[in-house]
Amino acid sequence: MAALRRVAGLQRLLGLPVRAVSSGRTANSTVSARIPPASRPLEVVEWHPMEKEKEKSPFVKNPDFHGFHEDPVIDVQYMHVSFFFGISICLVLGSTFLYYLPDQK
Repeated sequence: MAALRRVAGLQRLLGLPVRAVSSGRTANSTVSARIPPASRPLEVVEWHPMEKEKEKSPFVKNPDFHGFHEDPVIDVQYMHVSFFFGISICLVLGSTFLYYLPDQK
């Protein structure tokens, strides 16, 4: 029954005519009711159409952009630092994990 309600709700949103359906027996099985379609939402209006600026891709300004910072010099420094610490942590924690694994006897 819940599935029928979901379908009816979807039909109302799309503005399609909906028939009422009952899961039980009634005295007159040919009775149906038409539900009027829901009103359509108004068109979306942009609030500030004059302030719309085109975004310039960071890759056009800096082809070596890594996504850490807008400044190219700081971006490269942050990339080097993050990769150094990332690789160091993987090597140290990975080797520690492998060293302390229980023996397979």
